[in-house]
Amino acid sequence: MYIKEPFLNHPTTVDKIVVFGHTKAMDIHGKADVWFGGDKIGIDGGCAYGLQLNCLEIRGKNDYAVYSVNCSHHEQPSEADGIVLKKR
Repeated sequence: MYIKEPFLNHPTTVDKIVVFGHTKAMDIHGKADVWFGGDKIGIDGGCAYGLQLNCLEIRGKNDYAVYSVNCSHHEQPSEADGIVLKKR
């Protein structure tokens, strides 16, 4: 919670991509979509806050598929909400 800015704004010290949650993508880049930040990927879509639930499918090196479902505090997501496929 207290290292968000240093973590987001500086490269990691590992040679892998770091996939993380618990920091809403909305707080990072102004939208609930998965955030790709070089050596980091933020997947928290803010579902607990009524935004969206994100899923990241890692297919291979730099090969991802992103899925999301809209969420709401007042009702559970249903098939009517749809699942959005975004290829990267």
